[in-house]
Amino acid sequence: MACHSPTGELRERIVLPVGYPTSCAFGGAGLGYLFVTSGCRPVRPDRRSAEIARGAGSLFRLTPGTRGLPTNRMVISTWPR
Repeated sequence: MACHSPTGELRERIVLPVGYPTSCAFGGAGLGYLFVTSGCRPVRPDRRSAEIARGAGSLFRLTPGTRGLPTNRMVISTWPR
């Protein structure tokens, strides 16, 4: 995973012990943690147990040294009916 500046410069690279990170989001107090999910597919079946042993399918909590931005709240309604 990589963090780039608004001008495209590489600021930080985060190396995970798994081959397939799937999604990430900031969270926690002050949005100071980066949560990263991972998967174990499309690993070949004969390699899947080794990938799982390295943490595939896990949720990782990282402290990247930067904070996320708060999101805008949104309410979806079915009005008017």
